[in-house]
Amino acid sequence: MNIQPQSSRLITCILPVGTARAVLELLKNQKRVTTAYIYHARGIGASHQLRSSLAEQLEKDILVVLVPKKRAEEVFNYLYEVTGIYQPHHGLMYMEKVAKTMTTELENWNE
Repeated sequence: MNIQPQSSRLITCILPVGTARAVLELLKNQKRVTTAYIYHARGIGASHQLRSSLAEQLEKDILVVLVPKKRAEEVFNYLYEVTGIYQPHHGLMYMEKVAKTMTTELENWNE
């Protein structure tokens, strides 16, 4: 087994509920990115509380993707397109640095 430290980026997408699973499958099948996960979030915004005593809860899917620094822009641009995040009310996306990550490569995988 070969273990190497590398610089990485963490991409977070806040998407409409029910959309992240399809994006995760596209990442896996088209970009070969398997270091990602989804979770579900809900809450009430501060502006809703000011307008009404009956605040509406918002639900979102959160997609988190860890990629090597050298692929970060490629994957970020891909996510921007496939999620439709450039359209109004389709979510939010940002990328941040990760101090260090470790990759492992299994030697003789087929044996």
